[in-house]
Amino acid sequence: TVDQPDSSSAIKEVDEEFKEISKIKIPSNKSVYNILLVGTDRRPGEKNGRSDAMIILSINQKTKRIGLTSLMRAMYVSIPGKGWSMLNASYSWGGPSLLLKTIENNFRLKIDDYMVVDFSSFEAAINQVGGVEIHLTSAEAKYLNNTYGAGRFQAGTQTLNGNEALDYARIRKLDSGFERTGRQRNVIES
Repeated sequence: TVDQPDSSSAIKEVDEEFKEISKIKIPSNKSVYNILLVGTDRRPGEKNGRSDAMIILSINQKTKRIGLTSLMRAMYVSIPGKGWSMLNASYSWGGPSLLLKTIENNFRLKIDDYMVVDFSSFEAAINQVGGVEIHLTSAEAKYLNNTYGAGRFQAGTQTLNGNEALDYARIRKLDSGFERTGRQRNVIES
């Protein structure tokens, strides 16, 4: 659960290794600007929710390239003041500041800024730009048809509105968490 940090013996074994890693200085490069994009599952009445999606947007001004790197939400990390637990728990415990500190400490990566969206602001942003073009696999189309009605989606490129894009980005039980992060990047790229 996100209520208590994990204390398993396996995590205790890597704790010593983590102490060595934490001695590595966090590099800083003025040509690279890292923005953490956080998608939360916050619902009405909740303070933070969990960070359902975490993607680092890296802008390299020297090479004029942009990169997207997804962080797996269920990855076990050392959370300052809490011990070892899943990465997405750090946001629910301490908001953006604890999440940024957790990422910087564990991955030795400087995060310059962040942006947080919840379900409703995600949908609004997608609708504001007129939807997103996404290439659906047949399995993804079938999954969305179970939600929206048979025959509405087919395999191939389709324009999804905000609500549909949110459901697409959150597909979990179809394949893997890795594939899920790919869908999240697809929406951002589109």
